[in-house]
Amino acid sequence: MSTRGLYFVEYFGPGAEDRPRHPGYLLIPTGAKKIGQSLNMSSRRNDYVKHFSGHVYFDVLCEIADRDALDAIEKSVHRRLSKYRLRNRNNRSVEWMAGVDRSSLMSTFLTEMLRYYRVTNSVYASINSDPSVCPLQPASEAAGR
Repeated sequence: MSTRGLYFVEYFGPGAEDRPRHPGYLLIPTGAKKIGQSLNMSSRRNDYVKHFSGHVYFDVLCEIADRDALDAIEKSVHRRLSKYRLRNRNNRSVEWMAGVDRSSLMSTFLTEMLRYYRVTNSVYASINSDPSVCPLQPASEAAGR
């Protein structure tokens, strides 16, 4: 699981500092969720489990080698869900979100993923029936054909 991609994490502990070395920067409430990216999913998962004493649910959403694709999809999800994003002590939006349910977050992620890759309904049906048939490519590359 040491691949590059996007992940989902949900905190279900009693409330914890986001950055223990910076007390007061951001308190993560119970039920907070986040979609983020990592170059190494295994170490990212271990970091969250250790930091939050195991009070997290962590799942790899997708494995994508293209860093530009990761950035675009992640930013697009964050933009669409901006009203749920928490603010740190400097009043800046962070990746952590509260007040959004898991199904809405996942639906938004899937929508943005499919939009980025311009997946049609027929291709989506093929992927669902046989995941090895996945002709995804970024929309920018598809437009150049």
